[in-house]
Amino acid sequence: MEAKRKVAERTATVIPDGASVFIDVGTTMEFTAEALDRRSGLRVFTNSVRAALAFDPARHDVNVLGGRMSGRDGSLTGEEIIAALHGLHFDYALIACSGIEENGRVMDFDMSKIAVKKAAMAAARQSFLLATPSKFGRSALAMIAKLSEFDRVIDGED
Repeated sequence: MEAKRKVAERTATVIPDGASVFIDVGTTMEFTAEALDRRSGLRVFTNSVRAALAFDPARHDVNVLGGRMSGRDGSLTGEEIIAALHGLHFDYALIACSGIEENGRVMDFDMSKIAVKKAAMAAARQSFLLATPSKFGRSALAMIAKLSEFDRVIDGED
């Protein structure tokens, strides 16, 4: 829990007020949404119901990209999200993962979530990987991207 909060707080310090941001799904992203809510005037796009609920809509423009519910974590996936992402352009895509292999492959288990992650990265000026130290050295089913494809890795380490 503490590592996720560190990642979230560090992320909030590098995202400027007024930025357009895609926020991925997962508990690290939920902590990040809470930390980003303290910024001003963000234009937020997310496929995470829980992340969206962390924002005050009176201070931020919050957009939930609709699709089918993919899990109890409030994540949404589907072709309609991919299509919407193709028409958008963000300053930042904040991406989560299940593991980062030693060879630099960033991995996840859910193919439908991976498709959303890839589309969000393609729509963003900069893509940040948000990963707690526990993700390093772990594998999963399929690759999201290579570590080198991210503009920055925020891992909660000092």
